[in-house]
Amino acid sequence: MTKYIIAVIAASAAACTNVEPAPAGTGSAQNNAQQVLPDGSTIEAACSPPEGAGHPYTTVAELQQLIVGTWVVCAGPSLSTTANSVGMRFDATAAFTQLIGGDGFVTVAPNNFEYGGTWVTDPELAIDVTLVSSDWVAIETPAFEDGPRRFAQPSFDADGNLTESIYIAID
Repeated sequence: MTKYIIAVIAASAAACTNVEPAPAGTGSAQNNAQQVLPDGSTIEAACSPPEGAGHPYTTVAELQQLIVGTWVVCAGPSLSTTANSVGMRFDATAAFTQLIGGDGFVTVAPNNFEYGGTWVTDPELAIDVTLVSSDWVAIETPAFEDGPRRFAQPSFDADGNLTESIYIAID
């Protein structure tokens, strides 16, 4: 079983402030900006609204409500270990599925061995994603924002430098 620790420090539950697009070539956000989403818009258009108000939370139940949805990465590297992942979907039944970019379009991948799995929150307000392939990803205390819905997560870029991944809800 391979384990991937995406963030080793806990983020505060503050607003996702000063969100700027990642420089070209530094993460899937920039590389996939023109991918077309299921609603016909592009990732770049979905990521263009200004910052919203922070949405603090203090309980596992609040975190579970906040994370449910379909998210695309707007800045920084993708939290996924899959090369063509541009986002993820967390549903209320604790199923996890990745959004896959390719041929100019984004599709919701099947919840199978390669792209799917489950998620659970823990008492420390982290989200543990377990893929069917037995890999797992930890999302440590993400910071949420409303209007539009976004979350931020400390992560590491391809060179191992600490940065931030920003996701926006598209549903």
